Amino acid sequence: YLSRIPPRMTPSKVKSLLSDFGTITRVYLVEEDKTVRKKRRKAGGSGGKRYTEGWAEFESKKRAKEAGEALNMSRITNHKGSVHYDD
Repeated sequence: YLSRIPPRMTPSKVKSLLSDFGTITRVYLVEEDKTVRKKRRKAGGSGGKRYTEGWAEFESKKRAKEAGEALNMSRITNHKGSVHYDD
């Protein structure tokens, strides 16, 4: 379970990040509410899709637990130039 998805993070990016821990069979991300997106665009924000939460299914339950333990409360990237650095 992914409780928060950073802005500009796509399902393919999530799959590529998690594939280091094992084979991913499916990634499902919940899009933000249409009214929230409309308000954000009206206020001058980006019009791109954003996701609120998601799920990733691994081929192995053991690999899923290892990924959860390793990634819990950790940064997505250590590259300061990345858009996901502070997420």
